[in-house]
Amino acid sequence: VAEATDLVYDVCHNIAKFETHEVAGQSRRLCVHRKGATRAFPPGHPELGERFRDLGQPVLIPGDMGRYSFVLLGTPGAFAETFGSTCHGAGRRMSRHQARHVARSRNVPRELEERGILIRAASRATVDEEIPEAYKDVARVVDVVHAAGIGARGARLTPVPLVKACPCPGTPTENPARPGRSLPILAPPAPAWGSGVIGRSPLHPRRAR
Repeated sequence: VAEATDLVYDVCHNIAKFETHEVAGQSRRLCVHRKGATRAFPPGHPELGERFRDLGQPVLIPGDMGRYSFVLLGTPGAFAETFGSTCHGAGRRMSRHQARHVARSRNVPRELEERGILIRAASRATVDEEIPEAYKDVARVVDVVHAAGIGARGARLTPVPLVKACPCPGTPTENPARPGRSLPILAPPAPAWGSGVIGRSPLHPRRAR
């Protein structure tokens, strides 16, 4: 799939970067840590590539698997009020545990497929914890961001294919709660859990309904 697709835009969130901002009337070099946030630099900022310098930085605000996501543009207001930052996502209404409980008796990939949305994931649990109703309506979040001047509303995107990422098969991931210890290694999904797939998920014993 990667070889057959072109990268349109790549952006980091939950990251710390050294940047120059004005604090109490003075220009200062700061380490800005964005947790659950992303950059929203305004038009003309020197760190923007030429392609976006006249527009402002593209801001991706994902919604949920069943509704929509948004592309916004960075603004001078964000740079002045929030260190060039805005939100990254709608925010959850349910915990992951709650979402899995609500989805227990459902076939979420089939529900999405009936709406023209195809999904592939490593496990059923990965899909169930991301059910659309687990998230706030991102359109309302974007309305607030736009009204506050920390992001300018751009395009609304509708999901068609969905891919839920996971660690590469056979690659251990360090457990942050227990330094020096690794999380369990994921076996290759066979088959992947998703639209049109009926059977056992590699990480979930329950059969699809």
